[in-house]
Amino acid sequence: MLRKIISYMNLSRSKIEYFSYLTLEKIIMLIFHFYFIRSINETFYGLYSQINLISSYSANILLFGLSLPLLVSSINKGKLVDEVHIFKNVSFLLYIILLFILILFSNSFATIFFGSEDFSNYIFIFLIVLFTDFYSEYYILFNRINDKLKNHSIFIFTRTFLRISSLILIYYILNDFFIAFIISSFIYLITSLCFGFNRIGFFKLNYFKEVNYPNLFKIFKKAIGFYFFVLTSGLTHIIISIYIVNQLDIKVLGIYSFNFLLASIPSTIISYIVFYSLPDFILKQSKNLKSNIRKDLLLGIFVFVIFFVFAIIFYDFIIDNLGDPFYSDSKIFIIFFSINLILLVNNFLQIPHLSKNNTLRLTLVNLLSNVLVIVYLSSINTTTLLTIIYSLIIPSLTMFLYLFSIKFIVK
Repeated sequence: MLRKIISYMNLSRSKIEYFSYLTLEKIIMLIFHFYFIRSINETFYGLYSQINLISSYSANILLFGLSLPLLVSSINKGKLVDEVHIFKNVSFLLYIILLFILILFSNSFATIFFGSEDFSNYIFIFLIVLFTDFYSEYYILFNRINDKLKNHSIFIFTRTFLRISSLILIYYILNDFFIAFIISSFIYLITSLCFGFNRIGFFKLNYFKEVNYPNLFKIFKKAIGFYFFVLTSGLTHIIISIYIVNQLDIKVLGIYSFNFLLASIPSTIISYIVFYSLPDFILKQSKNLKSNIRKDLLLGIFVFVIFFVFAIIFYDFIIDNLGDPFYSDSKIFIIFFSINLILLVNNFLQIPHLSKNNTLRLTLVNLLSNVLVIVYLSSINTTTLLTIIYSLIIPSLTMFLYLFSIKFIVK
Protein backbone atom coordinates (compact mmCIF):
# COMPACT_ATOMS: atom_id res chain seq x y z
CA MET A 1 0.00 0.00 0.00
CA LEU A 2 2.76 2.40 1.00
CA ARG A 3 4.70 1.58 -2.18
CA LYS A 4 1.64 2.34 -4.29
CA ILE A 5 1.20 5.71 -2.58
CA ILE A 6 4.90 6.53 -3.05
CA SER A 7 4.71 5.54 -6.72
CA TYR A 8 1.51 7.49 -7.34
CA MET A 9 2.92 10.57 -5.65
CA ASN A 10 6.05 10.29 -7.82
CA LEU A 11 8.37 9.89 -4.80
CA SER A 12 11.74 8.32 -5.53
CA ARG A 13 14.44 7.62 -2.94
CA SER A 14 16.48 10.63 -4.03
CA LYS A 15 13.38 12.79 -3.89
CA ILE A 16 12.55 11.64 -0.35
CA GLU A 17 16.15 12.30 0.73
CA TYR A 18 16.05 15.72 -0.91
CA PHE A 19 12.79 16.66 0.81
CA SER A 20 13.98 15.32 4.17
CA TYR A 21 16.89 17.76 4.37
CA LEU A 22 14.76 20.67 3.22
CA THR A 23 11.92 19.78 5.60
CA LEU A 24 14.39 19.66 8.48
CA GLU A 25 15.70 23.07 7.38
CA LYS A 26 12.16 24.44 7.40
CA ILE A 27 11.48 23.03 10.89
CA ILE A 28 14.65 24.67 12.24
CA MET A 29 13.67 27.93 10.53
CA LEU A 30 10.23 27.80 12.16
CA ILE A 31 11.74 27.18 15.62
CA PHE A 32 13.98 30.18 15.06
CA HIS A 33 11.10 32.45 14.10
CA PHE A 34 9.05 31.39 17.11
CA TYR A 35 12.04 32.06 19.35
CA PHE A 36 12.58 35.41 17.61
CA ILE A 37 9.04 36.73 18.12
CA ARG A 38 8.99 35.48 21.71
CA SER A 39 12.40 36.75 22.84
CA ILE A 40 13.36 39.67 20.53
CA ASN A 41 11.27 42.80 20.05
CA GLU A 42 8.89 43.47 17.18
CA THR A 43 10.99 46.19 15.55
CA PHE A 44 13.95 43.87 15.07
CA TYR A 45 11.73 41.14 13.64
CA GLY A 46 10.30 43.62 11.15
CA LEU A 47 13.81 44.70 10.13
CA TYR A 48 14.99 41.10 9.77
CA SER A 49 11.99 40.19 7.61
CA GLN A 50 12.21 43.29 5.42
CA ILE A 51 15.92 42.84 4.72
CA ASN A 52 15.39 39.23 3.66
CA LEU A 53 12.40 40.09 1.47
CA ILE A 54 14.04 42.97 -0.38
CA SER A 55 17.34 41.09 -0.69
CA SER A 56 15.61 38.10 -2.26
CA TYR A 57 13.88 40.35 -4.80
CA SER A 58 17.06 42.33 -5.53
CA ALA A 59 19.00 39.10 -6.06
CA ASN A 60 16.56 38.22 -8.84
CA ILE A 61 17.37 41.55 -10.47
CA LEU A 62 21.10 40.75 -10.37
CA LEU A 63 20.46 37.24 -11.77
CA PHE A 64 18.88 38.61 -15.01
CA GLY A 65 16.18 35.92 -14.84
CA LEU A 66 18.74 33.41 -16.06
CA SER A 67 17.90 30.41 -13.89
CA LEU A 68 15.30 28.84 -16.17
CA PRO A 69 16.96 29.66 -19.56
CA LEU A 70 20.31 28.29 -18.34
CA LEU A 71 18.58 25.21 -16.96
CA VAL A 72 16.79 24.60 -20.26
CA SER A 73 20.03 25.15 -22.19
CA SER A 74 21.96 22.75 -19.98
CA ILE A 75 19.27 20.06 -20.29
CA ASN A 76 19.36 20.34 -24.07
CA LYS A 77 23.16 20.21 -24.12
CA GLY A 78 23.54 17.69 -21.30
CA LYS A 79 26.17 19.76 -19.47
CA LEU A 80 26.75 22.99 -17.55
CA VAL A 81 27.00 25.88 -19.99
CA ASP A 82 30.15 27.98 -19.64
CA GLU A 83 28.12 31.15 -20.07
CA VAL A 84 26.93 30.93 -16.45
CA HIS A 85 30.32 32.28 -15.38
CA ILE A 86 30.15 35.39 -17.53
CA PHE A 87 26.70 36.21 -16.17
CA LYS A 88 28.03 35.70 -12.65
CA ASN A 89 30.80 38.18 -13.39
CA VAL A 90 28.33 40.75 -14.68
CA SER A 91 26.21 40.23 -11.56
CA PHE A 92 29.29 41.03 -9.46
CA LEU A 93 29.88 44.25 -11.38
CA LEU A 94 26.26 45.33 -11.03
CA TYR A 95 26.39 44.54 -7.33
CA ILE A 96 29.40 46.84 -6.90
CA ILE A 97 27.50 49.67 -8.61
CA LEU A 98 24.48 49.02 -6.43
CA LEU A 99 26.70 48.93 -3.33
CA PHE A 100 28.02 52.45 -3.95
CA ILE A 101 24.53 53.81 -4.68
CA LEU A 102 23.05 52.34 -1.49
CA ILE A 103 25.93 53.53 0.68
CA LEU A 104 25.84 57.01 -0.84
CA PHE A 105 22.08 57.39 -0.28
CA SER A 106 21.75 55.12 2.74
CA ASN A 107 19.43 57.49 4.64
CA SER A 108 17.01 57.75 1.74
CA PHE A 109 16.94 54.00 1.14
CA ALA A 110 16.52 53.35 4.88
CA THR A 111 13.45 55.58 4.84
CA ILE A 112 12.02 53.75 1.82
CA PHE A 113 12.86 50.22 3.00
CA PHE A 114 12.35 50.54 6.76
CA GLY A 115 10.24 53.66 7.23
CA SER A 116 12.93 55.74 8.98
CA GLU A 117 16.48 56.92 8.34
CA ASP A 118 17.27 55.86 11.93
CA PHE A 119 17.81 52.38 10.47
CA SER A 120 20.38 53.50 7.87
CA ASN A 121 23.08 51.30 9.43
CA TYR A 122 21.02 48.24 8.47
CA ILE A 123 21.70 49.04 4.80
CA PHE A 124 25.17 47.58 5.37
CA ILE A 125 23.64 44.31 6.57
CA PHE A 126 21.30 44.34 3.58
CA LEU A 127 24.32 44.54 1.25
CA ILE A 128 25.96 41.53 2.90
CA VAL A 129 22.77 39.48 2.66
CA LEU A 130 22.18 40.56 -0.94
CA PHE A 131 25.65 39.48 -2.08
CA THR A 132 25.19 36.13 -0.34
CA ASP A 133 21.76 35.60 -1.86
CA PHE A 134 22.74 36.16 -5.48
CA TYR A 135 25.98 34.18 -5.13
CA SER A 136 24.03 31.33 -3.52
CA GLU A 137 21.56 31.33 -6.40
CA TYR A 138 24.36 30.70 -8.88
CA TYR A 139 25.57 27.78 -6.77
CA ILE A 140 22.00 26.45 -6.49
CA LEU A 141 21.70 26.73 -10.27
CA PHE A 142 24.94 24.76 -10.62
CA ASN A 143 23.53 21.98 -8.42
CA ARG A 144 20.26 21.86 -10.33
CA ILE A 145 21.97 21.79 -13.73
CA ASN A 146 24.27 18.97 -12.62
CA ASP A 147 21.47 17.13 -10.81
CA LYS A 148 23.22 17.44 -7.44
CA LEU A 149 20.04 17.69 -5.40
CA LYS A 150 21.55 16.21 -2.25
CA ASN A 151 24.32 18.82 -2.34
CA HIS A 152 21.68 21.48 -2.81
CA SER A 153 19.59 20.36 0.16
CA ILE A 154 22.64 19.99 2.44
CA PHE A 155 23.77 23.48 1.44
CA ILE A 156 20.37 25.04 2.20
CA PHE A 157 20.19 23.25 5.54
CA THR A 158 23.74 24.14 6.61
CA ARG A 159 23.65 27.84 5.74
CA THR A 160 20.25 28.27 7.44
CA PHE A 161 21.33 26.48 10.60
CA LEU A 162 24.60 28.39 10.94
CA ARG A 163 22.99 31.73 10.16
CA ILE A 164 20.13 31.57 12.64
CA SER A 165 22.00 29.73 15.42
CA SER A 166 24.80 32.32 15.33
CA LEU A 167 22.30 35.20 15.42
CA ILE A 168 20.52 33.76 18.47
CA LEU A 169 23.76 32.86 20.30
CA ILE A 170 25.45 36.22 19.72
CA TYR A 171 22.32 38.16 20.62
CA TYR A 172 22.00 36.11 23.81
CA ILE A 173 25.63 36.87 24.75
CA LEU A 174 25.85 40.54 23.73
CA ASN A 175 22.20 41.62 23.89
CA ASP A 176 22.89 43.74 20.79
CA PHE A 177 20.75 42.84 17.78
CA PHE A 178 22.66 44.93 15.25
CA ILE A 179 26.01 43.29 16.07
CA ALA A 180 24.42 39.84 16.17
CA PHE A 181 22.78 40.45 12.78
CA ILE A 182 26.06 41.61 11.21
CA ILE A 183 28.07 38.63 12.49
CA SER A 184 25.40 36.09 11.50
CA SER A 185 25.22 37.71 8.03
CA PHE A 186 28.98 37.31 7.61
CA ILE A 187 28.66 33.66 8.68
CA TYR A 188 25.87 33.31 6.11
CA LEU A 189 28.23 34.75 3.48
CA ILE A 190 31.24 32.64 4.46
CA THR A 191 29.15 29.44 4.45
CA SER A 192 27.90 30.15 0.93
CA LEU A 193 31.43 30.89 -0.30
CA CYS A 194 32.79 27.70 1.30
CA PHE A 195 30.22 25.60 -0.53
CA GLY A 196 30.30 27.46 -3.83
CA PHE A 197 33.87 28.60 -4.38
CA ASN A 198 35.28 25.26 -5.60
CA ARG A 199 32.28 24.77 -7.88
CA ILE A 200 31.48 28.15 -9.41
CA GLY A 201 34.53 30.18 -8.39
CA PHE A 202 34.45 33.91 -7.89
CA PHE A 203 35.21 36.78 -10.27
CA LYS A 204 37.67 35.90 -13.06
CA LEU A 205 38.55 38.05 -16.07
CA ASN A 206 39.42 35.05 -18.25
CA TYR A 207 35.73 34.13 -18.41
CA PHE A 208 35.21 37.21 -20.62
CA LYS A 209 37.83 35.90 -23.08
CA GLU A 210 36.74 32.26 -23.20
CA VAL A 211 32.99 32.69 -23.50
CA ASN A 212 31.03 31.83 -26.65
CA TYR A 213 29.41 35.24 -27.21
CA PRO A 214 26.86 34.19 -29.88
CA ASN A 215 25.55 31.54 -27.49
CA LEU A 216 25.72 34.05 -24.65
CA PHE A 217 23.41 36.50 -26.41
CA LYS A 218 21.12 33.68 -27.44
CA ILE A 219 20.66 32.67 -23.80
CA PHE A 220 20.29 36.30 -22.71
CA LYS A 221 17.62 36.83 -25.35
CA LYS A 222 15.71 33.88 -23.90
CA ALA A 223 16.26 35.21 -20.40
CA ILE A 224 14.81 38.68 -20.99
CA GLY A 225 11.20 37.52 -21.02
CA PHE A 226 11.63 35.34 -17.95
CA TYR A 227 13.54 38.17 -16.24
CA PHE A 228 10.63 40.61 -16.46
CA PHE A 229 8.18 37.88 -15.52
CA VAL A 230 10.12 37.17 -12.29
CA LEU A 231 10.48 40.86 -11.45
CA THR A 232 6.80 41.64 -11.97
CA SER A 233 5.78 38.50 -10.05
CA GLY A 234 7.63 39.52 -6.90
CA LEU A 235 6.92 43.24 -7.13
CA THR A 236 3.60 43.12 -5.27
CA HIS A 237 5.15 42.01 -1.98
CA ILE A 238 7.78 44.76 -2.24
CA ILE A 239 5.11 47.39 -2.87
CA ILE A 240 3.02 46.20 0.06
CA SER A 241 5.90 45.81 2.54
CA ILE A 242 7.20 49.31 1.75
CA TYR A 243 3.65 50.67 2.01
CA ILE A 244 3.23 49.06 5.44
CA VAL A 245 6.46 50.45 6.94
CA ASN A 246 5.75 53.94 5.62
CA GLN A 247 2.01 54.10 6.37
CA LEU A 248 1.94 52.04 9.55
CA ASP A 249 5.15 50.86 11.27
CA ILE A 250 8.05 48.41 10.94
CA LYS A 251 6.55 46.53 13.93
CA VAL A 252 3.30 45.97 12.04
CA LEU A 253 5.33 44.53 9.17
CA GLY A 254 6.36 41.83 11.65
CA ILE A 255 2.72 40.66 11.94
CA TYR A 256 2.46 40.60 8.16
CA SER A 257 5.75 38.74 7.73
CA PHE A 258 5.19 36.14 10.45
CA ASN A 259 1.72 35.14 9.29
CA PHE A 260 2.88 35.08 5.70
CA LEU A 261 5.76 32.82 6.75
CA LEU A 262 3.39 30.36 8.45
CA ALA A 263 0.93 30.35 5.56
CA SER A 264 3.77 29.92 3.05
CA ILE A 265 5.19 26.71 4.56
CA PRO A 266 3.35 24.41 2.13
CA SER A 267 4.09 26.71 -0.84
CA THR A 268 7.77 26.61 0.10
CA ILE A 269 7.60 22.83 -0.01
CA ILE A 270 5.87 23.12 -3.39
CA SER A 271 8.68 25.33 -4.66
CA TYR A 272 11.03 22.46 -3.80
CA ILE A 273 8.78 20.13 -5.82
CA VAL A 274 8.82 22.52 -8.80
CA PHE A 275 12.61 22.86 -8.46
CA TYR A 276 12.88 19.07 -8.58
CA SER A 277 10.27 18.48 -11.29
CA LEU A 278 11.04 21.18 -13.85
CA PRO A 279 13.98 19.44 -15.60
CA ASP A 280 11.92 16.25 -15.93
CA PHE A 281 9.06 18.24 -17.45
CA ILE A 282 11.33 20.10 -19.88
CA LEU A 283 13.15 16.94 -20.99
CA LYS A 284 10.00 14.88 -21.50
CA GLN A 285 8.21 17.74 -23.24
CA SER A 286 11.08 18.06 -25.72
CA LYS A 287 10.66 14.34 -26.50
CA ASN A 288 6.85 14.53 -26.56
CA LEU A 289 6.65 12.23 -23.54
CA LYS A 290 4.20 12.40 -20.65
CA SER A 291 5.66 14.17 -17.60
CA ASN A 292 4.85 13.69 -13.93
CA ILE A 293 3.64 17.23 -13.44
CA ARG A 294 0.08 16.20 -12.55
CA LYS A 295 1.34 13.86 -9.85
CA ASP A 296 3.50 16.66 -8.47
CA LEU A 297 0.48 18.97 -8.45
CA LEU A 298 -1.50 16.30 -6.59
CA LEU A 299 1.31 15.98 -4.06
CA GLY A 300 1.29 19.75 -3.63
CA ILE A 301 -2.48 19.90 -3.01
CA PHE A 302 -2.16 17.02 -0.53
CA VAL A 303 0.52 18.94 1.40
CA PHE A 304 -1.66 22.07 1.42
CA VAL A 305 -4.76 20.28 2.72
CA ILE A 306 -2.91 18.47 5.52
CA PHE A 307 -1.12 21.63 6.62
CA PHE A 308 -4.26 23.78 6.54
CA VAL A 309 -6.31 21.37 8.67
CA PHE A 310 -3.52 21.19 11.24
CA ALA A 311 -2.76 24.92 11.23
CA ILE A 312 -6.32 26.18 11.47
CA ILE A 313 -7.09 23.89 14.43
CA PHE A 314 -3.98 24.75 16.42
CA TYR A 315 -3.30 28.33 15.25
CA ASP A 316 -4.28 30.13 18.46
CA PHE A 317 -2.64 27.52 20.66
CA ILE A 318 0.64 27.68 18.72
CA ILE A 319 0.86 31.49 18.64
CA ASP A 320 -0.16 31.97 22.27
CA ASN A 321 2.08 29.26 23.71
CA LEU A 322 5.06 29.18 21.37
CA GLY A 323 5.08 32.72 20.02
CA ASP A 324 3.69 36.11 21.00
CA PRO A 325 -0.01 37.14 20.90
CA PHE A 326 1.11 40.41 19.26
CA TYR A 327 1.56 38.49 16.00
CA SER A 328 -1.72 36.57 16.23
CA ASP A 329 -4.33 37.23 13.54
CA SER A 330 -6.08 34.14 12.20
CA LYS A 331 -8.00 36.14 9.59
CA ILE A 332 -4.77 37.37 8.02
CA PHE A 333 -3.36 33.84 8.17
CA ILE A 334 -6.39 32.40 6.32
CA ILE A 335 -6.14 35.11 3.64
CA PHE A 336 -2.45 34.37 3.14
CA PHE A 337 -3.11 30.65 3.00
CA SER A 338 -5.88 31.07 0.42
CA ILE A 339 -3.57 33.22 -1.70
CA ASN A 340 -0.82 30.61 -1.52
CA LEU A 341 -3.22 27.86 -2.55
CA ILE A 342 -4.12 29.86 -5.66
CA LEU A 343 -0.41 30.44 -6.29
CA LEU A 344 0.18 26.69 -6.09
CA VAL A 345 -2.22 26.08 -8.96
CA ASN A 346 -0.81 29.06 -10.85
CA ASN A 347 2.76 27.78 -10.54
CA PHE A 348 1.94 24.43 -12.11
CA LEU A 349 -0.23 25.97 -14.83
CA GLN A 350 2.64 28.34 -15.67
CA ILE A 351 5.29 25.62 -16.08
CA PRO A 352 4.36 24.75 -19.71
CA HIS A 353 4.49 28.46 -20.65
CA LEU A 354 7.79 29.08 -18.85
CA SER A 355 9.46 26.01 -20.32
CA LYS A 356 8.63 27.35 -23.80
CA ASN A 357 9.65 30.89 -22.80
CA ASN A 358 6.12 32.18 -23.45
CA THR A 359 6.34 34.91 -20.84
CA LEU A 360 5.10 38.10 -22.51
CA ARG A 361 1.41 37.66 -21.68
CA LEU A 362 2.21 36.40 -18.18
CA THR A 363 4.31 39.52 -17.60
CA LEU A 364 1.54 41.78 -18.89
CA VAL A 365 -0.92 40.11 -16.49
CA ASN A 366 1.56 40.74 -13.64
CA LEU A 367 1.93 44.38 -14.66
CA LEU A 368 -1.83 44.84 -14.77
CA SER A 369 -2.12 43.23 -11.34
CA ASN A 370 0.50 45.53 -9.82
CA VAL A 371 -1.21 48.60 -11.30
CA LEU A 372 -4.50 47.43 -9.77
CA VAL A 373 -2.75 46.92 -6.41
CA ILE A 374 -1.39 50.49 -6.48
CA VAL A 375 -4.81 51.86 -7.44
CA TYR A 376 -6.42 49.90 -4.62
CA LEU A 377 -3.86 51.07 -2.02
CA SER A 378 -4.32 54.67 -3.18
CA SER A 379 -8.07 54.44 -2.73
CA ILE A 380 -8.10 53.03 0.82
CA ASN A 381 -9.92 55.34 3.20
CA THR A 382 -8.93 53.60 6.43
CA THR A 383 -5.44 52.14 6.34
CA THR A 384 -5.15 49.00 8.44
CA LEU A 385 -3.01 45.90 7.99
CA LEU A 386 -6.06 43.89 6.95
CA THR A 387 -7.19 46.37 4.29
CA ILE A 388 -3.64 46.42 2.91
CA ILE A 389 -3.42 42.62 2.80
CA TYR A 390 -6.63 42.40 0.76
CA SER A 391 -4.61 43.85 -2.12
CA LEU A 392 -2.52 40.65 -2.25
CA ILE A 393 -5.55 38.76 -3.53
CA ILE A 394 -5.53 40.80 -6.74
CA PRO A 395 -2.36 39.41 -8.42
CA SER A 396 -2.92 35.74 -7.61
CA LEU A 397 -6.59 35.79 -8.59
CA THR A 398 -5.95 37.78 -11.78
CA MET A 399 -3.25 35.33 -12.89
CA PHE A 400 -5.45 32.33 -12.03
CA LEU A 401 -8.35 33.67 -14.09
CA TYR A 402 -6.04 34.26 -17.05
CA LEU A 403 -4.39 30.81 -16.87
CA PHE A 404 -7.71 29.07 -16.32
CA SER A 405 -9.31 30.86 -19.28
CA ILE A 406 -6.55 30.03 -21.77
CA LYS A 407 -6.40 26.40 -20.67
CA PHE A 408 -10.09 25.53 -20.40
CA ILE A 409 -12.08 28.27 -22.13
CA VAL A 410 -10.03 29.87 -24.92
CA LYS A 411 -8.71 27.13 -27.20
